[in-house]
This record gives sequence, C-alpha cells and structure tokens, in this order.
Amino acid sequence: MSGPRLLGHVLLWVGFLAASIAMVMQRELDLLPEAERAAFLTLPAKFSAPRDLPIEVAGKPWPELDTTEFLAVLAKSQESSEGSPDVPTVNKSLLIRHRTERIETLWPTVNWIAYLPALVVGIVGVVLLRSTAKQAVDIEVARTTGLDPLRRSLSLLLDEAQKLKSDLPRMTPESVVAFIDDRCTEHCNNFADQRDQLKSAFGLNGFGEIMSEFASGERFLNRTWSAAADGYMEEAYRSIETSLRFFQAAHDRIKKG
Repeated sequence: MSGPRLLGHVLLWVGFLAASIAMVMQRELDLLPEAERAAFLTLPAKFSAPRDLPIEVAGKPWPELDTTEFLAVLAKSQESSEGSPDVPTVNKSLLIRHRTERIETLWPTVNWIAYLPALVVGIVGVVLLRSTAKQAVDIEVARTTGLDPLRRSLSLLLDEAQKLKSDLPRMTPESVVAFIDDRCTEHCNNFADQRDQLKSAFGLNGFGEIMSEFASGERFLNRTWSAAADGYMEEAYRSIETSLRFFQAAHDRIKKG
C-alpha cells in the first residue's frame, strides 16, 4: 500500500473514531435543567421510586412533568423510602432516561470542539483515498493502452537494429549510414517524443531506468553511424551489438510494466 493511501486510511479511521467519541462525550444528564441535574446528583445510586407516583401527585407520567412538578414528585418519593415490593418502580438510570425523553434532539450531547476537528481529519482521509485511487487508475491506464505507442516504436526500432546487425557484414559504409537515417532515426524520435507516458506508468525512478537504457542504445546507434561514415566497419558492428543490448533492456523493462 502506498504512503499517501496508507495515510488516507489512518486519517479516515482516526477521524471516524474521534468523531464517534466526541458524539458521546457530553452526558445526557447535562442537557437537563440545572435544578433537575442537581437533584439527580444528590440521589443515591440505589434510588428507586414508584413508577406511577407522578400520576398520583401531578396527574402526569415522569417524562411529561415540568421541572417544578418533577422536583415535587421527587421530594415526595423520598419522604417514604420503603414501598411495597409489588409496586413497580423506576431506578435512577431509568428516571434519567424518562426525563431526557422530553428532549427533541440529542445533538447538544455532541462535543463540537472535539467533533469538528475529527470530522475534518476524516474528510482529509477520504480526499486522500479518492486521489490515490484516481492515481492508481491513471497508472493502470498508462501501463496498458498508454504505453502502446512506446512499445510499438521500440519494437520497430529493435527489428531494424537487429536487421542492421545481421546485414552489416555485407553492407557498404554508405548503406549503413543510409539505413540508420532512413529506418532507425524516426523510431528513436517517436519514442523520445512520447517518453512522458513512462512517468505516469513507472514513476520517476522507473522513467529514469528505462530512459537510461534507451539513451545508451541511441548513443551506440549514433556511434555505429559515425564509425560507418568514417569507414570503420568493425567498430560499427561492435557498436550496433551494444546498441541492441540497451534497446532490448529498455523493451523488456516496458514489457514487464
């Protein structure tokens, strides 16, 4: 997995987890009026009250009591700590839930100071993942159809250079020079003109390796031309052999792409 893509995954999950924590950092109890919250904080952990007590006192169930009524019913429940075991009761946790049922939205429980930065981190992670995914698609396209013209130019150049090597012992210096000018130079130029596709497909390191092989092959092809022009046919033959090796290495590297 590439560095940017890994970073995108990390940011996405860190943002997601931090946002989830931020959404529950604020207690629902903190949303209640100050008087109710203070009353709850004074209740013992094992507090219980008759479920139907608010109906008897105020004619309403627990969730529908206003703050004044709730405090009055709560005080009434504490006047007699003992009750019949057959009477349904509510404990402290259930009572908090009843009181928070009146709240229309629980968004106020979100700690926005923590939630918003976490959301930004998650969004950055998504953006990184989308951009790296697009880069992966671009690289795949570049390594398939995008490299076809380069492969074709290099294959044709290899064919011509191989033919020159085979025929060179029977050729005159003038015909070697003409052969390179007429049948090799165009393929070299076509390959060089489209070399930017290599960067998309192989990155800068791969681009450098392939172009180094190609440039070396082109340099020895030019040496073949110069040696033939000067009448040194043995040197021309050695140079075309070396040129072929470099061109073949570049071709193999692209083919593996």
